[in-house]
Amino acid sequence: MKGPSTILFLFVFFFVQHFSSSHQQVTPSNLNSNNLNIPQRTFKNINTDNLFFKTVHLLPHSHWDVGWLKTKQDYYQEDVKPIIRAVLKALSQDSNRKFTFVEMSFIEYFFLHDASKKERQQFIKLLKNSQIELSLAGMTMSDEASNTYSSIIHTLTRGHQFVNEYLNEREFNFLPTNAFRIDPFGSTSTMTRLYKESGLIDQIVMRTPHSLQQKLRYEKKLAFFWKQTDGTVSYSQILDYQYCISLFFDDSSQFSIAPPEISAQMLHEQIVKYSLGFRNVSESRKWKENGEFVEEIRMGSQDILIPAGCDFTFMDASIRFRRIENAMQYINENPQIYPYKVKFSTLGEFFKESKPKEWKDHYAQLKNPKNLKFSPIFDREFMPYSDNDESFWTGFFTSYPILKQSIRKGEAQYRNVKTLLALSAPLRNYSIGEDLKILDELSVTIADLTHHDAITGTSRSFVNVEYLRLLENAVNKSMIVASHSLSYLMKTNDLSNVKCSVEEVIGNMKGSLVVFNSLAWKLTNYVIEISGVVTSQVERLCFFDKNRNRLSTQYVPSLNKKEAYDIHVLIPIIPPLGYTTISVESCTVSLNSISAFDNFTSNNSKTSVSFCETGKGTTLCSYTKNSQNYEFSHHLMRYFGFKTTSFEEQNSGAYIFRPQSPTPELLEQEESSRKLRVHSMQDSNMQIFTQVEQRINNYATTFVRLYNPEIASSQGFDLEYLFKVGELPENEEIIVRFNASSFITSNGEFYCDKNGLETSKFRSRKSPQSSYLPIVYNCFIRDRHRQTRVTFFVSETHGAASLHNGEFEIMLHRRTNHDDNRGVAENLRDASTVVVNVKVRIDQDRSWDEENVRRGILHARESLTNHFKPLIVPIVADKLGEGNLEFSGIAQESKCIHLSNFEMRKYKSSKPHLLLQLQHLGLTNCEIKNEEYPVNLEKMFSNGLLRGSSLNETNLSGSRQLSNIISDSSSVYLAPYSFRTFIVEPTKQYGSLLPDKEYDGRVEQKEDSFWDKLYLTLKILFSIILLSFLPIIWVVFHITNQQP
Repeated sequence: MKGPSTILFLFVFFFVQHFSSSHQQVTPSNLNSNNLNIPQRTFKNINTDNLFFKTVHLLPHSHWDVGWLKTKQDYYQEDVKPIIRAVLKALSQDSNRKFTFVEMSFIEYFFLHDASKKERQQFIKLLKNSQIELSLAGMTMSDEASNTYSSIIHTLTRGHQFVNEYLNEREFNFLPTNAFRIDPFGSTSTMTRLYKESGLIDQIVMRTPHSLQQKLRYEKKLAFFWKQTDGTVSYSQILDYQYCISLFFDDSSQFSIAPPEISAQMLHEQIVKYSLGFRNVSESRKWKENGEFVEEIRMGSQDILIPAGCDFTFMDASIRFRRIENAMQYINENPQIYPYKVKFSTLGEFFKESKPKEWKDHYAQLKNPKNLKFSPIFDREFMPYSDNDESFWTGFFTSYPILKQSIRKGEAQYRNVKTLLALSAPLRNYSIGEDLKILDELSVTIADLTHHDAITGTSRSFVNVEYLRLLENAVNKSMIVASHSLSYLMKTNDLSNVKCSVEEVIGNMKGSLVVFNSLAWKLTNYVIEISGVVTSQVERLCFFDKNRNRLSTQYVPSLNKKEAYDIHVLIPIIPPLGYTTISVESCTVSLNSISAFDNFTSNNSKTSVSFCETGKGTTLCSYTKNSQNYEFSHHLMRYFGFKTTSFEEQNSGAYIFRPQSPTPELLEQEESSRKLRVHSMQDSNMQIFTQVEQRINNYATTFVRLYNPEIASSQGFDLEYLFKVGELPENEEIIVRFNASSFITSNGEFYCDKNGLETSKFRSRKSPQSSYLPIVYNCFIRDRHRQTRVTFFVSETHGAASLHNGEFEIMLHRRTNHDDNRGVAENLRDASTVVVNVKVRIDQDRSWDEENVRRGILHARESLTNHFKPLIVPIVADKLGEGNLEFSGIAQESKCIHLSNFEMRKYKSSKPHLLLQLQHLGLTNCEIKNEEYPVNLEKMFSNGLLRGSSLNETNLSGSRQLSNIISDSSSVYLAPYSFRTFIVEPTKQYGSLLPDKEYDGRVEQKEDSFWDKLYLTLKILFSIILLSFLPIIWVVFHITNQQP
């Protein structure tokens, strides 16, 4: 505030300065090198030829975790909110200061809950002045190993939507063009592709494998062109060492109190250190090749980027800036010592000034035509990450599997409910604003959980518990939206007003279950599961389809609840992008029968499995499919995590997997439970699968299910395994190892999906911990000569590897009794019990095409079906009425096309729009092998849903317009493995949105409260009174000092 408060500050400042100097106190302002025990260093003889750079860009930033050592709310209240306000104040004091924000989850919360009108205007003004820049601008900085690609796209879409709605103005676009990826534990080209297609052209990554980063530093290749699977490239740099430079933020550091000449020397050392991996060789060369001119773009870096931030820094922003400015000013004023300039920058400014002009025009096309080459090219993954030769961050692929499992279910819930809402929108006759508000809680939660210390399981245990609580609450609330949406689609009573659970419908044995499929292909012979039904109810339950046909139903003892059953119901068809209804009634049921065997063989018309003694215990030992017999087995095993109290040795912990021995120990089956328990139905007409149960010990049980052939074929797998593991003894890391070595010679090679979108080929290394990769959807091993392949599907992310020929292992669960010293300061104390689902498929791959396999994933439809399970919505009997019992939003299916997003949202107006995203699943999954696949949207969707609609094509995150409005929705083409995203202006009238409260056309203005105004008034009165007495105090003080 200006006025009396400013005058008061000046009086007090001069008074304190005079008093301090008269008493000869030492302060930072009068320090010199003689006051400090700092060795003197000069740079008079510096070799300026080695300093190729002319400008050093300091990047002030503050890295924010949405939950790690604290919960999101605690971080926000105690750290983030004060930091935002301090940064706004500091930037307003000096127009040369810059700052980069990354995580929109916190910025949005501040804008919508705590920021005053003045703070909002100040933030936008600083954006306009280019003092604030947004980089990445997803809701959070997502993990790059454990997340699905759909969750990554979602967190970008949701973050960029906030920027569009609340920050952008007609003449100002603050959407980022770069990605600041400094803290995820390893990086992949797949993530680079997703970011690039969302408008984030330039990339900064940091955590790369230790030995590789050293090599690239030595070769001066930390700036490079990162090649994606489609041949395009993305300009990328590795931020060397760390994104934190401690001298900027350590108050005990000499930098914080040193005179400018000393702090400048300290800053210079950091600049030189961070420049070692780069060179100034940016140039363009041309030559003739086969009669055509070829141009090569050789790339270096003209400028150097230095991070000036760390975790939750800049709470005292003005002080931090001033300390750095002292060193900067000295460097800039002494060019004879320091032959370069230092300035505060944003990431966009750095990229704009550092990239050579010769190739900017070429690079803007994002294509690599045959007559244009880039150097150096990098076409591999920075995964797995290691920060030294013994510390591989491969433990977090599996840590807290119960959290990973819940997140995957939450993501499926969000997709199901938002799709239902979008389908019902044309039928609504009043506002859908409240439903959007309810669903947005789940939207934000799902986005937050992609964070690199959330889905990874690397937060403090109480933070993980809070993640689970928030997710459960948001999922439960979203069921209101699902029921409300179904009310319109079914044309029945309002179902959202009746709180009803599946358990209630089952308990009353009267009501219906609506089963909704959000995928754009129908599900045939699909088995839904209803868990934890008490025995007395199961004995009287029957299920019927809409035509009153009784559905095959199988009951097995519940895996998660004592004295209860899990019910499996076979539904012949669930329509694409639609639902079917099954009724629950009372009847007589023949329950599951259980038999005990030492050895066992199960047969059906096409397949069989045999269990036998192998010397390592009883296990599945052979599988027959289409008259072909495969010797195939599995064993549960355990690694013991390395533990030591020495800081020189590396423990196994939440982040890091480091076993005591590279050879795991077999989990031997207890003598008292060696017999196999075989579960089948007394009524064979009701049987869906045969289940073989094998109890290993008091914390591990294996279940193997052989489904009826038509069911297994429809769902895309041969065998289903369930491993119930926990509560684990401390320091055990449990794996299942599959052995197919009798028919697979893999030579240490295996393939795993990257975020469920593309495939990476990998070769096992010298140790288990260095050989693990994340398996998000599926991995496989193959025999080149026999042309045979075994694929493993999972329901949530785990760590996996092929360490031996024809073998494949998946880590199921882990618990350690030591911290791995990577910041969480807590051992992996996960005592939960988890049931891990692994499906197995054996195929002949005579039409193998590795290039196309790596551009996508094998069995994409099956993997997506395994992930996005149908939503089950219970309805009490008297509410169904004469409603529509079945519905489909798809008129024409395609094996090639996945409807990757279909949701209602606002797009720069209060009028609702559809966000429609199509994905080509690739040539290995497509019936048409053309380069481009035609999609007629008018015919694809039923009921004229998009007939006559106009399409506004955008980038992947739906934030930037790519083309003019397409008025003809009948002709849209997709190249293999591509996405196309559209904002749809429907011709049908959608229910209007509730209008937002106004803030400059965007959000509500937050005025100062009564107490704020009272505080300001008292502050002014106090200043006036104090100003009246200051001259008297001044005179008295001088008279006192002049007395002898």
